[in-house]
Amino acid sequence: MLFGNTLKNTIPEILRHNITPSVSDLDWVKAYSDSADDSAAPVFVKVDVGLNRLGVPYTEALNFFREISHHPNIRVDGIMTHIALPKEHIEKAFDRFCTVVTSLEKRGFNIPIKLAAHS
Repeated sequence: MLFGNTLKNTIPEILRHNITPSVSDLDWVKAYSDSADDSAAPVFVKVDVGLNRLGVPYTEALNFFREISHHPNIRVDGIMTHIALPKEHIEKAFDRFCTVVTSLEKRGFNIPIKLAAHS
């Protein structure tokens, strides 16, 4: 698993070493899909639930999944979030993440692995 954004020029190495990147940028996903040789390249979608630093904003997650579903060489292996918020905001942020996951699954998106962490 590769956490964080990476440059497009690293895509060949990511594919060659069978690394699963976390993604939150549609342009990067397109470049990754285009480089994947007609095979399903794995990704984890990183969702931002409130810190506004890294990830797809939780309010845009459904649209992000719709967009990446148009890339035939992409396979979503999971969804993840990192809740780096003060203690009093953890429950609200986790609820946002759970709502995103439930909403996606109700719309037919298969998400085998769901990860949430707090620090």
